[in-house]
Amino acid sequence: MAKDNKKKKDEDEESEEVKSKDYTPSREFVDLLAGAAYPFIIQLVFSATVMVFANAMDSPWIVIIALVIGEGLLIGAYVLFGMRSGSVAYSRYVQGQKIRDESEENAGFKKVGEYKLYKGFLIGFISVVPCIIVHFFYLVTPNSVCEFLMQYIFSWEFAPTIIYKSFNDIAIGDVELWINAISLLVCIMPIVLHGAMYYVGMKREYKKQEIVRIADEARAREFEEMERERAERAERMRAEAAKNRKKK
Repeated sequence: MAKDNKKKKDEDEESEEVKSKDYTPSREFVDLLAGAAYPFIIQLVFSATVMVFANAMDSPWIVIIALVIGEGLLIGAYVLFGMRSGSVAYSRYVQGQKIRDESEENAGFKKVGEYKLYKGFLIGFISVVPCIIVHFFYLVTPNSVCEFLMQYIFSWEFAPTIIYKSFNDIAIGDVELWINAISLLVCIMPIVLHGAMYYVGMKREYKKQEIVRIADEARAREFEEMERERAERAERMRAEAAKNRKKK
């Protein structure tokens, strides 16, 4: 009896561990950070390369062209990352839902990174938080460090200020405060874009999952039909065998 109780206790503990080890708030937060890391790195790479090229040219039109190309590449990156994040998140949601459907005990099961629409916008927001912080400090207390970071690390967001400075042939420090403040609004673009593409990625994965589900159901029906036919044949054979025995 004592062994049975101990075995049951161990099984309960193991079951609870299985349900809980896959999700904790800290792991969920790390997953969000990981999703934002790639877009953030792309921001840095595009900003640095674009501005090195743009500053090597004297014409403000070259600066504009370089910034437009850089913004286009950045938008493309956010489209790809957002769709991939949404697709992976929905796939995790389906896996988690299967576990929840297995039994009532698993009703509260959560899998790290499961799809929730707000996460798409949250990941986009996290990816631009460093830029927002630096830009905020630059607006409050203009300094050379923040000015350098905004020009060469976050030029994708600082584009309106850079364009204004190039056309008026003035130093960055001489640009009016309201122009710098307008540049901060560019941060909205990655947040909205990533959130929208996160949803699109979910819809694409949903269609794939539906195709798989329909195919599985068709195979299941085919198997059931085969089993039914096999059972009917076996029943007919048994009936024929019984008739033959009676005749004898």
